[in-house]
Amino acid sequence: MGNGLWTKGLVVGIIMLFVGTSIGSGLHISGNTTNGITNPAITHVQWNENFDDGNMNDWTIQNPAKPGDQPITLELSTDQSHSPQYSMLWDSPHTGDPDYSGQAWGPNVPINVNQPYTVEFWYRWNDFHKVWFVKFGYINILADYPYNPLAFYDGTYHFWGPPFEEYCQQNVWTHFKFDVHPSATSYNMTVNGNYIATCPYVAFEEDTRFYICDPGANASDYFDHCYYDDISIYSKNFQPNAPTIDGPTSGDYREAHQWNITATDPDNDDIYYFVDWGDGKNTGWSSLTYNSGETMAQSHKYDAKGNYTIKAKAKDISGNESDWGTLTITMPCSYNIPLIQFWEKLLERFPNAFPILRYLMGY
Repeated sequence: MGNGLWTKGLVVGIIMLFVGTSIGSGLHISGNTTNGITNPAITHVQWNENFDDGNMNDWTIQNPAKPGDQPITLELSTDQSHSPQYSMLWDSPHTGDPDYSGQAWGPNVPINVNQPYTVEFWYRWNDFHKVWFVKFGYINILADYPYNPLAFYDGTYHFWGPPFEEYCQQNVWTHFKFDVHPSATSYNMTVNGNYIATCPYVAFEEDTRFYICDPGANASDYFDHCYYDDISIYSKNFQPNAPTIDGPTSGDYREAHQWNITATDPDNDDIYYFVDWGDGKNTGWSSLTYNSGETMAQSHKYDAKGNYTIKAKAKDISGNESDWGTLTITMPCSYNIPLIQFWEKLLERFPNAFPILRYLMGY
């Protein structure tokens, strides 16, 4: 019995030497993929200014003084500072001239205002009237008297939210945060961590410099000892989507096979790829970057039979990594009918065929 089974196995092995090549060379099965897409955001800080280096050389002031009037000042202050060393003092007293205004700008911030972004700062005031509280990108906010709401400007003034002094008291440091979502055509304002209001915006003036201004529309417009500190401007960077993996799901482990890895990035950032072959080997992060949606082709050869899970992830140029994309493969490919049973059924169906084969297999 044992010798007969051994003989059958030997015969099948000889047959496979002749037919195996033709089966293997024709193998090409499209791969299935799993692609769990999630997009948590991380902060990507473009600019932070706390003035503690004692340097304001990257700030610009226009119309700092006029003969016969008190000067408009933009200076470092140690008298009132939120951060350990300095804050920025903006003081524009009554000028007495409706055509005279003082303006101050920070440096240009390399940010795409058509993507979600955030502006944060701390503010302390003594008094003011009808001044530009903050302008940046789509944020265009004017502060009237403290007992009035803030206003936005699109050629005319529109008040929004509760009275300013209800959430920002005189001579008290207060934290402001503006989250801008251009696709939503509005931005939210939170104060000391509490939501205050949602402000509609219009693309009135796209500027990527932090801007404050005493507009000088009439003689009563002024900032009276108002302070800014710890200004941060940053965008939201979203992780790439999990890659898809396309290629064979089975094959001869002794041969190299190719798989195509593709991922997209919601921010359209360039990306790197990483592939884990599931056998203890990986590609490491690619040395080249790829465009969002561009495919990386990688080949791999396995050292042994088995089932493997190929995993791939993407990383954008800001270092934000995607979830894993996966593909399960089998090396080598498997067949549903065992080969010995196959030949036995074939000989039973054709009893007069293959006489030599029937003799060797004992039929």
